[in-house]
Amino acid sequence: CKQKKKLEGHFHYFGRFERVNVGTVEAFQGQERPVIIVTTVRSKPENLVHDQRFHLGFVGHAQRTNVAISRAQSLLIVVGNLMLLSIDSDWRALIRHAMELGAVEGLPSGVTF
Repeated sequence: CKQKKKLEGHFHYFGRFERVNVGTVEAFQGQERPVIIVTTVRSKPENLVHDQRFHLGFVGHAQRTNVAISRAQSLLIVVGNLMLLSIDSDWRALIRHAMELGAVEGLPSGVTF
């Protein structure tokens, strides 16, 4: 909720983003948008057990991952810890596909999935 309010405040401040919607994955269930930016902010190794137990984050939650990555009509941008996300087989497949397309930034050289 704090992140949502902060992002909305930034968009409002700049005044050119009236059509930007900020929300959780669940808020976009059943909707599509031209551009989707997904931030996997809960991607810390020390949070994995807690997150999986309480269905938070994306690692190990195929339904949340599916909703997050299938709403974009033209462009999907994912911001997150690739090494941690790759623990999950669905994310690993998505990362591999993005790598094949040359669409991954910030990955140390020599790292493969």
